Amino acid sequence: MPWGSWINDLPTAFFMVVHIAAFALGATFAWAAFKRELNLLGTAFSLFAAAELTYMPYHLDWTVSSSRTAREPARPRQRRAAALDPRLSRRTADPRRTPAARAA
Repeated sequence: MPWGSWINDLPTAFFMVVHIAAFALGATFAWAAFKRELNLLGTAFSLFAAAELTYMPYHLDWTVSSSRTAREPARPRQRRAAALDPRLSRRTADPRRTPAARAA
């Protein structure tokens, strides 16, 4: 058992509370910095708050990668292209197996 694996046993609500609190702190500090005309610091805290907002869907399993792996594994680009265009498949890579060669 790896060190720190206990964190995986915590419920999703715990992570949401942590990230909502971090977002609130970042937004509050950004507001205070802009109020004091510290634009660079305000921008930095705004970016931090935006990062917290974009990280929350990860804990809710709303990300594209988690929903895709739940349905089906991603296929390599070549296999996807071959599925769309039969000329790119391995079956037609041999010149003897092309439709023109079979017709001759």
